Amino acid sequence: MDNNNNHPHANFAAAVFSNLTYTRGILRPLLPVEVSKNIDWKTLKLVDWSFVDEKLKDYHSDLLFTAKNPNNNNSLDLYILFEHKSHPDYGILQQLLNYQKEVYSRQTKYTPIVPVVFYHGKKKWNIRTSFAQLDSEDLLPYTLNFGYILIDLQEVDLTKIRLSLTSSAILHIFSQIWEVNDIDKLNQYIRFIKGVIRRDSSDKLLKLILVYIYRVHSIEPKQVKKLIENIAPEKGEIAMTTAERLEKRGIEKGREEGKREAKIEFAKNFFKNGVSIEIIVSSTGLSKEELRKHGIK
Repeated sequence: MDNNNNHPHANFAAAVFSNLTYTRGILRPLLPVEVSKNIDWKTLKLVDWSFVDEKLKDYHSDLLFTAKNPNNNNSLDLYILFEHKSHPDYGILQQLLNYQKEVYSRQTKYTPIVPVVFYHGKKKWNIRTSFAQLDSEDLLPYTLNFGYILIDLQEVDLTKIRLSLTSSAILHIFSQIWEVNDIDKLNQYIRFIKGVIRRDSSDKLLKLILVYIYRVHSIEPKQVKKLIENIAPEKGEIAMTTAERLEKRGIEKGREEGKREAKIEFAKNFFKNGVSIEIIVSSTGLSKEELRKHGIK
């Protein structure tokens, strides 16, 4: 499945937090002090997450990081399991449990895992943050339990946190994405990130933010162009070129999907007429796994 249009929030989060500079600038001030001080942020690295089930990859923007503890000389001191949510997910504890199980199943030395859930949805997050649910704490030492750190942007006053221009622009679009379909709200946000817009080195981030806005809301690019030009006349064209690239990708994607659907129909007809799987694979270019997904086996 192509996530780009179906999961714009997850795609934006994955793009942002796979950039270690952005991640350090955002997580360091938002994590509890007692956790943040035990992370050597210079050593933060993104881990290959390829062992996660492909079905899960389509719906989750989970990322796994490693980092050293500044007070420990070991080569690896902890994992940070990062999960983004734009809506309350009552399966979050089971999901985090499954991910931790996958990590630990590939270790002989059990490195600590710190789960972090980053939430920016409209609804209140009313989900408990610890796995065990016991009436008596006496049993707690003998039962499976873990907790996760919840970063709920509804509950965070961003004005009271020291943030870089980049981190502030990212966090504010996460928290305001539900409102910027209103042109006045969008104008307020554009003016708020004027420092980012005017800085040439931030053009990539500006395009990323615009892609996110365009994919969530149906906004006329010409309106966005005008708002940006009020801040930096030379940057207005970015709004148009970004929208045009998105439109082109959508057309190309539609063509590719049309070709693929045609191949699947051909394959089904071949199969009904007794053509072998090997010949169908050779003729259509579809894999055996893809054929099986459509009942051709």
